Amino acid sequence: MRRCTQPFLASLALLALVACGAAPTPTPAPTATPLPTATAATATPSPTPTPLPTLTPTPAPTRTPTVTPTPTVTPTATPTSYTIRDSSALCQATVPGAFRDDGGIWRVGDEAGVTIVATPTGGLLSFDAVTQLLLSNVGAQVGEFRETARTRDGDDRLRIAYTGKVFGVPGGGTIYQRQFGPTMCGLILFAAEGQGPRYAPAFEGLIASLAALR
Repeated sequence: MRRCTQPFLASLALLALVACGAAPTPTPAPTATPLPTATAATATPSPTPTPLPTLTPTPAPTRTPTVTPTPTVTPTATPTSYTIRDSSALCQATVPGAFRDDGGIWRVGDEAGVTIVATPTGGLLSFDAVTQLLLSNVGAQVGEFRETARTRDGDDRLRIAYTGKVFGVPGGGTIYQRQFGPTMCGLILFAAEGQGPRYAPAFEGLIASLAALR
């Protein structure tokens, strides 16, 4: 066997060994890595479902209806009627409480008014003479005075309807004259335009209450 004396370059080491007849050291076959043993999967038990709590329905509270008390309506007190007299205290009448004294004229604002007058006849003045005096006086106080009707209720009573303006307010009313022996009593009633029907009952009450004091 020929001995190989010249070393080869390290890069040809493997070839030199073959040429010199050296048997290459067998490279052991890589050891096969054993496959992992399959572990049988342990079945995870399904979780036991937690039972839902039983819902007990809560009864709705019974609503007690709220009773709203009906407000008590206090009726408005009607003003009390009272007696009025003329300046000489010979005649009187009863006027509704809504009328207020305004210097010898009892009135409800500009809606209605009444004046009472008296004339002692002394046995010398006739009924008609007193009527004429009364009309002259009223005509001087009421603007645009105009007599529209006259009704005689017997020898001692007279109604005169008229139109005109009182304190500049247009309207109309009644002049009522009644004789009580030697005393003549009169009422001058006035209602603003459109207010006549409303105050007619009050005026009739005034006429019915007219009386002489002496």
